[in-house]
Amino acid sequence: MECINRALNEEVAALQPKAIDQYSSRVIEGAQRALADNDNPLRLNFFSTAMRMLFEHIMDTLSPEDQVVKTSWFKPERPEGKATRWQRVMFAIQVGLSEIFVVAGDATRPKVPGSWITGFAIVPVATLPV
Repeated sequence: MECINRALNEEVAALQPKAIDQYSSRVIEGAQRALADNDNPLRLNFFSTAMRMLFEHIMDTLSPEDQVVKTSWFKPERPEGKATRWQRVMFAIQVGLSEIFVVAGDATRPKVPGSWITGFAIVPVATLPV
């Protein structure tokens, strides 16, 4: 069990340098503390809640609702017309662009200026081989 705890803690600690702001950093720290509290029978519940809070905060930061619904590809799928979680993830990946394809790898390919995406290139679909 100690080995699992150590591995989980290392995985969560690896998120810390990738925190997008102070709030994210605090949530990651809270998640680590929850995992470390071996005497708390609800520690995994608290950890899971912290991770969900982190994900939601990142989505709110990278995919603001008002910007997602303005994209050319947005189609309301929820009764209230809000973006789905999947649409928000796609917005964050695509940086709001339409008709693109995200390709893993090659750092020589052009990147979207100011994009938070690293290790990926954004390539128009029309330029991809069929």
